[in-house]
Parts: sequence; structure tokens; C-alpha cells
Amino acid sequence: RPDRVPEARHPVGSFKVGFDPSDRTNMYLAYARDVEELNDRGLSNLESRALSLGLGHRFTSTLATTMSYDWTDIRTNELSGKGIDTKLFATLLWKPHRQVLTAIAFSRTQRKVYDLGGLVRPFTNDRYLVNVTYYF
Repeated sequence: RPDRVPEARHPVGSFKVGFDPSDRTNMYLAYARDVEELNDRGLSNLESRALSLGLGHRFTSTLATTMSYDWTDIRTNELSGKGIDTKLFATLLWKPHRQVLTAIAFSRTQRKVYDLGGLVRPFTNDRYLVNVTYYF
């Protein structure tokens, strides 16, 4: 007889609110709560809560920036601990020609782990991106 997954009793849902303080600037706040019934390590009812903040600003018609910060809290039925992921993302977009888009970006993802008995490991990951796209 296979083990049964305990019943999930976590409410789920999401919302996103946007605000444009000026014609060149936009902001948003988003929240999502979800439950995954079973993951690949056999833990049941992974509850995740994610909060996201974002900001975008257009300096000129060819230069803009976007920034976002995401915070995710993950818990499970079997363990009393939790994992918290944070991600900071920032990019500068420059369009020197109507067919060329250049992006320079930085991303930092960090996971902190509290009382998960080595099942999940903490880490920090920095990434840099330079991208040039040509549109035909």
C-alpha cells in the first residue's frame, strides 16, 4: 500500500497590483500562495508564499531600467523548518537602433535554510548578463 499524502489545508491564490506614479515609471506588488502536493524528494504539501516588488523607469525613448525583488518562503508538512529564497534582479535596457536591443543585467539569488536537516542546502548565486539582440 503506498503512503498517502497528508491532506493539504493551505489556502492558495494570488494577486498583483500595479501603480504608475508617472508616464515613465511603473511599480507593482504581487503575492502568491501555492501548494504542491508531492515533490521529487517525497515531501508532501510544499507550501510556498511569494512576495514580489518591481519597478520600471524609462529615462529616454531608448534607455530604460527595471528592478525586482522576490521573497519566497517554502514549508512542508514533514519538517518543522523552512527555506527562504530571495532574488534581486536589475537590468539596464538600451535601444541604440530600432532593430537592436542591448541589455546589461545583474541577478543575485540567495537561499537561507532553517532546520531542514541537510535536505536543502543554502546557497548564493550571482549572475551577470550582457545581451545584444538584432531584429531582422
